Amino acid sequence: MGLLAMYQSEVTINHKMYIKKADNSFLKYTGLDMSASITEAIHLEDWERLQRAIEDLALPGMPQNMIFLRLRNAEGGYSWATINMQYESYEIKGQTLIHLTVSEWEKVKEQKEKYDAKVLQMQAISHEDYERKLIKEIREDASFDEIQDKDAGLDILNKRAITEYAHKVIERKTNKCNYFIIFDMDHFKAVNDSYGHMFGDEVLEKVTGIIKNIVNNRGLIGRIGGDEILIVTNSIEDRSELKNMLRSIRTTVEWTYKGKYPGVSMTCSMGIAAFPKDGSTYEEVFELADKMLYLAKNKGRNRYVIFTPELHEKYLETVQMEENSVAISRTDGNRLTVMQQLIEDYLVRHSINNEMLFAQIGEVFNIDEILLIYHNKSACFRWTREEAHTDLQEIDWMTPDEEFYECFDENSLFLVHGMYVIEENLPDRKEIFEQHAIRTAMFYQLKREGKNDGFVMFSRKEQRGKWSEYEVLAFTVIAKVFEMSIR
Repeated sequence: MGLLAMYQSEVTINHKMYIKKADNSFLKYTGLDMSASITEAIHLEDWERLQRAIEDLALPGMPQNMIFLRLRNAEGGYSWATINMQYESYEIKGQTLIHLTVSEWEKVKEQKEKYDAKVLQMQAISHEDYERKLIKEIREDASFDEIQDKDAGLDILNKRAITEYAHKVIERKTNKCNYFIIFDMDHFKAVNDSYGHMFGDEVLEKVTGIIKNIVNNRGLIGRIGGDEILIVTNSIEDRSELKNMLRSIRTTVEWTYKGKYPGVSMTCSMGIAAFPKDGSTYEEVFELADKMLYLAKNKGRNRYVIFTPELHEKYLETVQMEENSVAISRTDGNRLTVMQQLIEDYLVRHSINNEMLFAQIGEVFNIDEILLIYHNKSACFRWTREEAHTDLQEIDWMTPDEEFYECFDENSLFLVHGMYVIEENLPDRKEIFEQHAIRTAMFYQLKREGKNDGFVMFSRKEQRGKWSEYEVLAFTVIAKVFEMSIR
């Protein structure tokens, strides 16, 4: 009995896997009815794979996804199928639905055979032997030295060896696609601070093993600094295979540590660019992958971003504009002078109060609102261009809680570059942010005896790309001044 022979079948499910719509052909083949869960027709070993694929579908830059799995027919037998999935463009009763296209077996068979052949080929040689082979191929003396080429702490290439390999790959100028993947652990400083550097080293060793097992002989892996790893692929044929590999790395890292170590979240982010499609030199491709990693971090971490021109060119234009202004301009120099004077008047001379200080900061940095909440609201102040006050009812809209504090990074910062950041991190507060017309904001976390105890917010009503490095530094200093003055 062939799987849905001669055509494709369309199915719509919700996040709990229950069928909402389905072709008669699918229902007839599987023996399911419209009230059933699709998991009843999925092999038990493939349930988790389907669940993770659906979770990844919610990530930014992931408009659709594809997986292989085993589908049960009405007679109880299983056959391999491929499922392409994407979100429906509408909602029913508040539920976002997921549309599945289940392909006929004859189309899947050829893809599955190629996949199986590649797996067998990768298993024929160990990654260590594969690593030596490729490094020797790029060197005139065909040498490989365990001490000179391997990272001292991890069983992968060091920065010199992986960078040398990446340069040689590009110098060959073949038509072969090579993806540059920059991998970075999320909040890794918090892991070291909470559990010590020895534990952090153990985590890196474990994570590196995960990456090696998944990448296998599809590319080389090297440590380029701290918890940052560069993967250079050489046998990934298309983006579907790339996404499957990236998703496996991301989800395996997350599930290895999920819920096991209170207070820290051990996840990873990755940025990806391709040679020669996205750049013609090592510097161009690496820089693009690095910017995609930054974007992954900026969008909430625990995700990967593959450079896609139609999605990311505007973002790159914004980044370029900000990079061109990294050097302190004459305007920033004037701002620096004003800041120095304000801090001296506020902390030393005590010649200006909170309202005067906030007003001048708002004017100098084009800020629409500054909000300070500290020590169970014992110290509160709100400034806008229209008014300034300590009325608790006006300030209470932004009461911090544990979910809010989880948004801050290791530098005590939570940067909001657009409403999508609120939608992803604080969805329950989206409406209140919209009511207060806040589109971009920077929050600085205040602490008292090492515990969360408030924040300072700087916000603008206009939509913009991101806060500049200078602004982040300036507002951090100002927030620290507030913190010192109210202790």
